[in-house]
Amino acid sequence: MVTLDILSDPICPWCYIGKTNLDRALHAAGEHPFTIQWHPFQLNPDMPPAGMGRRDYLEAKFGGKEGAVRAYAPVVQQAEAAGLAVTTCDLRPDDTADLDAFLEARPDGVVLPILHGPWGEGGGAQALLEERGAAFVGCGRVAAELCMHKAATKERLVRAGVPTRWAR
Repeated sequence: MVTLDILSDPICPWCYIGKTNLDRALHAAGEHPFTIQWHPFQLNPDMPPAGMGRRDYLEAKFGGKEGAVRAYAPVVQQAEAAGLAVTTCDLRPDDTADLDAFLEARPDGVVLPILHGPWGEGGGAQALLEERGAAFVGCGRVAAELCMHKAATKERLVRAGVPTRWAR
């Protein structure tokens, strides 16, 4: 077997599109010599601890609304080419109207939470999605909460015998 080591940020839309294309290619190949080894990678370690809304993040990164729209257009184009329908909305703990509208319009839809910071990556968003019965990509609330606590995560990995940088 050949191991494909893949570094991926679980909230990166490009990473999800790539995973979709890879899954499709491997499925089409049938028998293949590959095993996939996923490795998490944080694309934006400078994100404020409290996180920020996706729209605010993109506008800040790309110089305003027009820059964000221009920069995100290829993401939507490639997602659609991969067979993924794209609907964007903000998801905040204090405003779930966009999420509720999405779930009503697309009851069979799958949410790809592209959220940074403790609420988006630390279990809050996952709990909300679980409460709504939404299908979503990524880990659930309990795993997200654990992963936000790096020392506790490392301790669990070491106890499970998973090689880590300081425990091999």
